Amino acid sequence: RAALPSAKAAHCDRAAQFALVAAREAVRDAGFPDMSALAAEGSRVAAVVGVGLGGLTSILEQNRRLQDQGPGRVSPRTIPVMLPNHPAAEVGLMVGAKGG
Repeated sequence: RAALPSAKAAHCDRAAQFALVAAREAVRDAGFPDMSALAAEGSRVAAVVGVGLGGLTSILEQNRRLQDQGPGRVSPRTIPVMLPNHPAAEVGLMVGAKGG
């Protein structure tokens, strides 16, 4: 079984991919049977993910595309996936967090 569905992995930087897998394992280790059980408590759940330099692999890949193929081939998702809060946002969406 894949660590992440391919569609989700394709839309996330590597830092966010690691954060999603780690969060899923943490939720399971905390005794929740699945994400829906945690999402039911959404108003009491928040996501906090420490990131030093998330999005670097995406920045480098898109810079390579810009140099090799021109600006028309740069992904429109470059800015959202390079932001430092992207891993926390993805984890929050996955667990249904609605807390602060």
